[in-house]
Amino acid sequence: MPYYISVAMTMLTGENSQLQRAGVMLRVLRMMRIFWVIKLARHFLGLQTLGLTLRRCYREMVMLLVFICVAMAIFSALAQLLEHGLNLEGGNQDYASIPAACWWVIISMTTVGYGDMYPVTVAGRVLGGLCVVSGIVLLALPITFIYHSFVQCYHELKVRTARCNHRLSAELN
Repeated sequence: MPYYISVAMTMLTGENSQLQRAGVMLRVLRMMRIFWVIKLARHFLGLQTLGLTLRRCYREMVMLLVFICVAMAIFSALAQLLEHGLNLEGGNQDYASIPAACWWVIISMTTVGYGDMYPVTVAGRVLGGLCVVSGIVLLALPITFIYHSFVQCYHELKVRTARCNHRLSAELN
């Protein structure tokens, strides 16, 4: 309803009113209702396991993020240099800046490969291959540790839940 009121007020007054800005804030607050799903974690073993795993693997996740950021910075700077920086007038315009090259690095390291940007020089293609391989290695190595931690947390929570259920049934009898 706030959206429709703000649209009507804009049409009547012809300007971006305070009411329309308030309507945007109300829509943002309504989106916050989605966080009630987090309360469901108390009732589902899988969500409890995920939360416990993330708490236990906090250091590994931060380390993974740092490694990825460092690799992104290095590969972005090199890609910009090889694809655009060495040939200013005829260089690949997709790599005109380091942040633009960073987009290519993210897509390459995660092996998504949208195809909107790609290296055209031989040196850029070699760098692209190194970027993909290092992305696979950087993402795969910590994932195995996190997976093993997830399995361990799942078994611990399953045993704990079984003990609680056994105690409750013993008290009821």
